[in-house]
Amino acid sequence: MKLLNVVSNTKVYEKANNLLNRTILYQFFILIIFLSNIANSKDPEQINKESITQYPGRCP
Repeated sequence: MKLLNVVSNTKVYEKANNLLNRTILYQFFILIIFLSNIANSKDPEQINKESITQYPGRCP
C-alpha cells in the first residue's frame, strides 16, 4: 500500500513539475516576444518620415 502511495505521489509531483516547466517556458517566450517588439518598434515621427519618402505627394 505504501509503494502504491509513493508511486501516485510521484506522478502528482511529475505532473506539477511539468506544468511548472511549461508555465516558465511560456513566460520566457512571452518575454522574448515583448522585448523583440520593443526593440523593433518605431516612433510616430519615424513612421511619418518613411511614409512620406515611400509615398511622396500623398501625405497632407
